[in-house]
Amino acid sequence: MPLSRRTLIIVSIFLIILIGLATLLYLSSLEPSDYTYSQINWSPDGKYVAFITTANAMTSGIDIFSVQDMKFVNSGIGASPGVFPPHFSWSPDSQSVAFVSYQGIHDGIYRANIDGSNLENLTDDVLLPRNPDWSPDGRRIAFDIFSGQVYIVNVDGANLVRLTSRNEDAGIPAWSPDGRFIAYQVHEGSGSAVYIMNADGSNYTRLADFRDVGSDLIWSPDGNKIILVSEEATRFYVVDTIQPQIITQVIENDSLLPIVWSPDSTRIAYMTAEGLVVKNIQTDTLKQISSDVVDNLFWKTPGQILSLDMLNRRVLTFPVND
Repeated sequence: MPLSRRTLIIVSIFLIILIGLATLLYLSSLEPSDYTYSQINWSPDGKYVAFITTANAMTSGIDIFSVQDMKFVNSGIGASPGVFPPHFSWSPDSQSVAFVSYQGIHDGIYRANIDGSNLENLTDDVLLPRNPDWSPDGRRIAFDIFSGQVYIVNVDGANLVRLTSRNEDAGIPAWSPDGRFIAYQVHEGSGSAVYIMNADGSNYTRLADFRDVGSDLIWSPDGNKIILVSEEATRFYVVDTIQPQIITQVIENDSLLPIVWSPDSTRIAYMTAEGLVVKNIQTDTLKQISSDVVDNLFWKTPGQILSLDMLNRRVLTFPVND
């Protein structure tokens, strides 16, 4: 005899609880060496560092670490089962994060305060959203979906709007520093093109073509240039947004991440096999800053770059001279 709907619901709830308890027991048994950390990202004010913590590919979540107090503020925000990392973006005031969390029927772009409070799914009706990017005014979040469209939504979940055409394979949206434009990538064959459009989706402009598919777009603080990072992170290109053209490119055999702009938009810091280097894009000169290998950078002032050494709980300071 088939089970009643009530019985099926009870069984389903029981299974969900059982799986949740099993996951908690598994996580509590893990040693620190069982965790991996990725996507280390400084807050805009330089007071916090957020990163993805993955436990043996079983679950991923966001940890928030206070640089000032050298302790964790929170851990496991937006924890997702499986191997999908919850890509995230800081709010302009450094008090919240927007992130992807895969929760079965509740997949979506979520928003939460750094202490874990006010957790809210902003895109409950959107299938497989990715790559959130918080607007500079703090009011909206841009993101893409797996099928290749760019959307924006208010931080309260209202006014969900698709910005790109259904005929495009668009993704990795990035707000300009003044909030007037959104840059995005369109896959074209084996390569890609970078566009910018008004924040309402109008007046899109093609900036440059690439033989690579990008994994990130990084605006310069003055809004005049954009870095396209290749999918393997072994190459990046700098595009002029005023006179659309590629003005420089960097190619290495190893990952160049992390990559950050100087506050005055004239230099780019990144990693090589030899250590931390700075490239002046005005003079096309390269200078090695340190032989240290680091996985995060924060360009605090024109003459100072910071990096958090999580293992030893200290901040490394790298002087930068012209």
